[in-house]
Amino acid sequence: MDLVADNILLLKRQIKHDVKNGIFRRYKIYLLFIILLSVILAFWNKKISLNMVNKAGLIDYLMYIFSGKEEVGKLTNQDIFDIPIAWLFVHIYVLFGIGTYPKTEYMERGYQFLIRAGNKWCWWLGKCVYIFLSVIFYYLCIVFTGFIFSVLNGSSHNEVNKEICERILRIDINNITDMKRYLCLVIMPLLLFMVLGFVCMFISFLQNNIVAVIVLIGYLSISAYWCNDLLLGNYTMLLRVHKISFAIGIIVSAIVLLLSGFGGYRYFRNMDVYGREQEEM
Repeated sequence: MDLVADNILLLKRQIKHDVKNGIFRRYKIYLLFIILLSVILAFWNKKISLNMVNKAGLIDYLMYIFSGKEEVGKLTNQDIFDIPIAWLFVHIYVLFGIGTYPKTEYMERGYQFLIRAGNKWCWWLGKCVYIFLSVIFYYLCIVFTGFIFSVLNGSSHNEVNKEICERILRIDINNITDMKRYLCLVIMPLLLFMVLGFVCMFISFLQNNIVAVIVLIGYLSISAYWCNDLLLGNYTMLLRVHKISFAIGIIVSAIVLLLSGFGGYRYFRNMDVYGREQEEM
C-alpha cells in the first residue's frame, strides 16, 4: 500500500514538473504560435475584404483553419503549390511545440530523475499527461486567436457566415450537419494533436527529434493531398467530411494512441539511462 502511495506521489510530482517546465516556462512557444497564426488569419481577413463586405466570426476562423483542401485526384504542378497553409501550420507546430519536449527534457535533466527515483513508468506517464494537457492548451490558443479577430471585426462568435463559407472556403455548409462540424472543428483536432504528440515522442526515443519531425511532416503532407482512412489529417478537413467516417477516425486515433503510448513505454523501459550521454538529440 505504501508503494502505491509513493508511486502516486511520484507521479503527481512528475506531472507538476512537466506542466511547469513544459508549458509555463515555455510560454514563448505558445506566444509565437499565436503571433504566427495571427499573421495567417490577417492575410485571410484581407482576402475576405477584397471580395465582400462581410466580416468573419470565431466559427468562420475555425472553419478556415480546419477547411483543408479537396482531395486531389491526379497530382499536378498547380496542386503541389496549392497548400492549405493554416491547416498545415497548426498541425506541424504541434510537433515542435509539444512533441519534441519529452525527448529534450529527458536529455537535459530527465535521466537525473530516473537515476534518483528509478521509476520509468511515472516518468513516461507524466509525459503522456503533459501531452494531453498541452494539446488542450494549444487548442485553446487557436480558439483565443480566432476569438480576438472576431471581436476586432465586431462579428458573431457562434454563428456561421454562409457567404464566406461558400465564396471563400468553397464549403457547402447546408450539407454539413452540426455534429459533423463539431467533430471536424473540435473533437478530431484534439485527437489528432494528441496522436501527433504521442507518435512524435515515440519516434524521438526510437531515433531522435529530427527524424520524428521529418517523418510526421511527411505524413501530414500526404494527408493534405490524398484521402484515406489511415491518413488522420483527413478528419480535420471540412472539405472532406463527406468522404470519411468519423467513427473510423476516432477508432484509428485511439489505436495509434495506445500503440504509441504503451509501445513507446516498452522501448523506453529497456533503455540504458546511465548510457544516455551516448544518445543523439
